[in-house]
Amino acid sequence: VSTQSTGAFNVMFGFAFLASSFVMPVVKERVSGVRHLLMLSGLGPAVYWTSTLIWDLLNFLVPSVLMLVLFQCFADNVKAFSGSNVFIVLLVEMLYGWAVIPLMYLLGHIFHNEVLAYTRLITLNVLTGTMASLVVFILSIPDLGLVYVANTLKWVFLFLPNYDLGQALGDMY
Repeated sequence: VSTQSTGAFNVMFGFAFLASSFVMPVVKERVSGVRHLLMLSGLGPAVYWTSTLIWDLLNFLVPSVLMLVLFQCFADNVKAFSGSNVFIVLLVEMLYGWAVIPLMYLLGHIFHNEVLAYTRLITLNVLTGTMASLVVFILSIPDLGLVYVANTLKWVFLFLPNYDLGQALGDMY
C-alpha cells in the first residue's frame, strides 16, 4: 500500500471516531427521557430530528474544514487533497456526514448507554471502512484469482458510508 493511499486510510480511520460521537447525545436524550419530554411539550418529531441533524452537520463541518486547513499546510505531502481539489474533498466529507450521521442515529436505538454506543459504533465504523477497503484491496491482487469477488464486494460495500469515504479519497490519489 502506497503512502498516498495510507493518507486516505488514516482520514477514514479518524472520521470513524468523529461519526460515532454524534450518537452520544441522541442516546442520552432518549434514555434520560428528555426527548420524550420535548415531544410531550409539543415539539414534533420532524422538527426535533431536523434540528438535530442540522446542528450535527454544522458540528461536522468544523473538523472537516480544519482538516482541509491541515492539508493546505502540508500541501507538499498531500497534493491530492489540496489546491484545486479542496472543494471536492469538502464536498466528499460533507456527503459522508450527510450519510453517516443519520445512520448513527438509527443505530443508536440499539443501545441504552451512550458510552457503550460510542465505543461499539467506533468499532463498527472502523470495520466497515478500513477493513472493507483492505478486503477489497487484497482480493483485487490478480495472483489470488479473486478479482471477481473483489468486484462484487465493491458493489455490496457501496451501502456503507465509511467504505465510500475511503474509496472516494483513495480514488483522488
